[in-house]
Amino acid sequence: MSQQTMIENPDGTVLVNYDDTRQHQKYVQAGGTRVRGVTTIINEFWGGNKQVLINWAIKECQAGRDPMKVRDKAATIGSCLHFINECHIMSALTGKTHIPNKAQFSPEMWDKAENAYIAFLDFEKEKKIRWMDSEKMLISELAPYGGTLDALAVVDDKFTLVDFKTSSGIYDEMRFQAVAYHQLCLEHGIVPEQIIIVQFGKEDGKFHHDTIIPGTADYNYFRAVWECLLNIETLKRGRDSAKR
Repeated sequence: MSQQTMIENPDGTVLVNYDDTRQHQKYVQAGGTRVRGVTTIINEFWGGNKQVLINWAIKECQAGRDPMKVRDKAATIGSCLHFINECHIMSALTGKTHIPNKAQFSPEMWDKAENAYIAFLDFEKEKKIRWMDSEKMLISELAPYGGTLDALAVVDDKFTLVDFKTSSGIYDEMRFQAVAYHQLCLEHGIVPEQIIIVQFGKEDGKFHHDTIIPGTADYNYFRAVWECLLNIETLKRGRDSAKR
């Protein structure tokens, strides 16, 4: 669970303020070495989705929209939903109602995030979820990377690593990311039986999900790709160190 700024109200509820500095998490190994996050590594070295992004940017420009502004707006909505979800999970874990401070977001952003939150609630109800942890930071001591898990939960009676998305779909780089988080879990003695990547619709309020089971061909493929990217990261760090 992350360290948001919280104010306990006289009625026992907790007002939670959004901490936007957490978008730039610092991962530091026990010996003091700073390492990069899973998402940063994948974004730098994986080019599998570049043509899709180029086509999307062209369409946005043709429609008279600035693709950079559209991207940043979508990212803010995603951060807002993660914040609302975290407050919901903290309420379930502590027994105290955690109220996200909506004043920190524009009305438009909040409305879009609330649509996605409806999908989150439907997902929770359908899968009979029991939340175990939220926004858990893990850092590898065996390799140069770290990551923050969206949630750990019991889903359909299975201990599950859950990853939240508000994108228009579920893409392979998201699967690489989730498997990298699973590898972090294993290193720290946490053993999820499955991974669920769940995408919440900002417009339609519906959810879609993808399940990855450790040991399957899918899992092994995504892990192999992640390990290749991690090897590149290790080589890059060594090269950069040699230049200094």
